[in-house]
Amino acid sequence: MYLDEYLQHRIENVLQLKRKNKEYDDSRYIRLPEGANLKDIFRSTKGFSLVLKFGANWCKPCNAIKEYFKNKTNTHVVTLIDIDVDIHEALQEEYNIKALPTFEFYFLLNDEWVVAQRIEGGNKKELEEAFKKYSLQREI
Repeated sequence: MYLDEYLQHRIENVLQLKRKNKEYDDSRYIRLPEGANLKDIFRSTKGFSLVLKFGANWCKPCNAIKEYFKNKTNTHVVTLIDIDVDIHEALQEEYNIKALPTFEFYFLLNDEWVVAQRIEGGNKKELEEAFKKYSLQREI
């Protein structure tokens, strides 16, 4: 589920402009509470980059990547949403989650959230590339 070349180019242009203008929004990590509406979180997110992580407490690869994922708010301008599929079974079905962990990278273009990339598994190299591609790195 990758973007076509046109949308990829638009994302690169937005990131380049924001980097040039030093438009660094706040980052936040949200563990989706039981009963919460994911669509409300999408609507209330002020940034332009959002990542969903689908996992479970019993999932060893999910637990192994947990701190890495959570700490991305220190290095990137991004909203991270951690979703436990045992609590949010309907979301697991709606997003067609077949492997854990699964990450979906979203980017806001023209007031619409677009799925930029989906990664199944906890490969840090692949995740790092996606974070660099779809979010701003913070200046240190």
